[in-house]
Amino acid sequence: MANDPEEAVYLVNFTDDSGSKFSGESRYELQFAGGNMPPVDAFWSLTMYAADYNLVANPANRYSIGDRTPGVTKSADGGMTLYIQAASPGAGKEPNWLPCPAEGTWFVILRMYQPRSEAVQATWRCPAVRKVR
Repeated sequence: MANDPEEAVYLVNFTDDSGSKFSGESRYELQFAGGNMPPVDAFWSLTMYAADYNLVANPANRYSIGDRTPGVTKSADGGMTLYIQAASPGAGKEPNWLPCPAEGTWFVILRMYQPRSEAVQATWRCPAVRKVR
């Protein structure tokens, strides 16, 4: 049984901001500016999946990250940057790190629970996952 859109909205993403499939050889960022966080009344999370649709095992034992993740940090404007890459982004950024596999393809799903109308009506636009060049 699936959730109704008023209960949850899932945004599936297989590609970066240039339309290329995600690769563990690259580093990515998902940056929510202050005032543009996922519009929810409950919580949201970004979850990592392998091509076989299973969660991705990783040394950090982190399979998703979101507004309820212990230690996650926000920027001065109230926004948040998530670091999606195989290797640690550095100790200061690890609280906002979602590890990806070093090899093979993978994808992410932004899950929004008790989404506000702008998510349900698709007027809110999630920022693109940007490949760090």
